[in-house]
Amino acid sequence: MTTFRGLVRGLCAFGIALSAWPAQATPVGVTTHIADDEGRDRHIRYELFYPAAAGARTDDETHTWVFTRTVARDADLEAGPPRRPLVLLSHGHGGTRFDLAWLAETLVDQGYLVASVEHPKMNYYESPTIEALQVWNRPQDLTAVLDHLADDAAWSSRIDWARIGAAGHSVGGYTVLAAAGARYNFHNARRGCARHVDDPTCQAVKGFDFSQIDYTHSRDDYSDPRIRAVIAFAPAVGEAADPPSARSVAIPVMVVGSVRDKLALYETHAQRWASLIGAELVRLDEGNHYTYVTPCNWLGRLIDVPACRSNPGLDKRAAQAHLSAVSVRFFSRHLSNKSDLKTARVVPRGERT
Repeated sequence: MTTFRGLVRGLCAFGIALSAWPAQATPVGVTTHIADDEGRDRHIRYELFYPAAAGARTDDETHTWVFTRTVARDADLEAGPPRRPLVLLSHGHGGTRFDLAWLAETLVDQGYLVASVEHPKMNYYESPTIEALQVWNRPQDLTAVLDHLADDAAWSSRIDWARIGAAGHSVGGYTVLAAAGARYNFHNARRGCARHVDDPTCQAVKGFDFSQIDYTHSRDDYSDPRIRAVIAFAPAVGEAADPPSARSVAIPVMVVGSVRDKLALYETHAQRWASLIGAELVRLDEGNHYTYVTPCNWLGRLIDVPACRSNPGLDKRAAQAHLSAVSVRFFSRHLSNKSDLKTARVVPRGERT
């Protein structure tokens, strides 16, 4: 008997065999690591993206059925500057370390290293509500990944530790803001949801027994001084923002939000975070909450996965090319020694048809 999962595997293989992928300016090297945070009993898988050596063998890889990218698995790093800037990436609720591959690949084209984190118990494979709501674990994951890289003899010497950035989407947007110094305030979250009962992020947890969660350390400071600039795409958790700590964020911050976002509403999340922090705010008049997720392959569009959807009339590839250019400019201003990086010319890598 053919199972649904078996059918999906077969369709994926068939689709990959028939699809062509555009040429890439720089082969994207990838390698998988796990940072063990024994103190919190968290084992944090992350993908390291980097410029691979010219001529590196590339293959198509498909993850969670719907994301297919062309990568050079475990290839050598290209020749170039001895140390490079690093950007951490944080996915949204139920996501994976490949959700922001479009941004990782753009940064790799510009000479960056990128560590894309997959948050334990808060991802596509496992995301129980009681764990997903403890969002303050997420910025600690970023710190654990930085610690792991610092202890890695092969990679530590290749990172310019004075030029570390971070970017995240949705709850990942909150994650990087927390890593910049913005704190979580449970009392504000309760009051905010009482005022905005129709907010989708509040509706999602309506009726949940919050007494199951220990909030003792939810309001702690989880900033990491190694992180020098952050970008938050459609950040969530705006209701729980702690104004005093948000106003005290001292590093450059850019917030990007879509006014048509129906999940993390623009006014109560992106706009609120930007206002409290005094951040640079990029407003998109088109797009939705999933505009920031890597374009799906043909299978994702066929079975209508929510993360694969775009607003009618929106070219997701074009939108992400624009966001890529904005992101590169931001990080170039605040992180880069320009002599170490390539000329900033952002070319979208496209998506499978």
